[in-house]
Amino acid sequence: MVKYILLRTVWLFVILYLIITLLYFSTSIAQWRAWSIKVPFWDYMRMLHAEYLFYWRGIITAWDWGNARGSQTGVWDLLVQKAPHTLRINLIAFVVYMVLGILLGTLAAVKRNTLIDKVITIPSLVFGSIPNYIWVFLFMIFLGYRWNLLPPIPPSSEAGVIMRWKSYVIPVAALMLMPMAKFIALMRGEVIEALESDYILLLKTKGLTNSQIIYRHLIKDCLVPIMPEIAPTFGFVLTGSFLVERINNIPGVSKLLADALFSPMMDFHFINIDVRLAVMVCVFYIIFGLVMVLMVDLVYAVMDPRIKMGSKR
Repeated sequence: MVKYILLRTVWLFVILYLIITLLYFSTSIAQWRAWSIKVPFWDYMRMLHAEYLFYWRGIITAWDWGNARGSQTGVWDLLVQKAPHTLRINLIAFVVYMVLGILLGTLAAVKRNTLIDKVITIPSLVFGSIPNYIWVFLFMIFLGYRWNLLPPIPPSSEAGVIMRWKSYVIPVAALMLMPMAKFIALMRGEVIEALESDYILLLKTKGLTNSQIIYRHLIKDCLVPIMPEIAPTFGFVLTGSFLVERINNIPGVSKLLADALFSPMMDFHFINIDVRLAVMVCVFYIIFGLVMVLMVDLVYAVMDPRIKMGSKR
């Protein structure tokens, strides 16, 4: 297990290095192509290679990711300021849609073909078919502006703690509905299949009640087949949070990425890539996703001891 964790950690750093290199060169070349007066390509590549080595030297020796364009503020400091907003809505949404997806999916399977099953599964079909950026529009219009139940956009920093936390309800709800519907359907299918298996009958003959079977064995056993869906679903929700943040005016990492790619000019924006800021924001999203993949892989060993992490067989 320890060997597997170390190996995966090494691969995580290798993947990060390759991605940062690709991002740095691709964004720099894209910015070079946008210049009106261009340096010859190979001359520019020689300068870019020297800048790239200087860039990595700053990261390794001083954790210096460079400064934002036209500013003395480091891109790492900007990320530290904005990342908590993005982390908060994504992690809360992750916990909510996983817990509700597992519990409601199990309940729908246990109460199969009853009114409870229909009440759970029919709305989940609607939730799973509407993108999160549509939901955030609807929630802002109805829950925010029309009915005044929740803040339609995040309040200022001077607002109370309760008001600031209430402002996260709309983006979290918009992010969680589609993945929650997905895990309800997955969990329901796995539990129905497990209920028809022989080992459930064996557990009943041992004297276990239905509640004991469900909470001690059924949920745990049914989680293992759906765990490969957790990491890609989290990545999908994480990328979808970019639009949700922009629409809901959340001062998170998405604003940094927009500022890194576009600059305002009168009534419109034009492409003007801030290479160091764009790389920093992309690295944040990539690390967030890779860490989730690693955590899901490690949980396999806890959920099912038969899975030997790192085994060649």
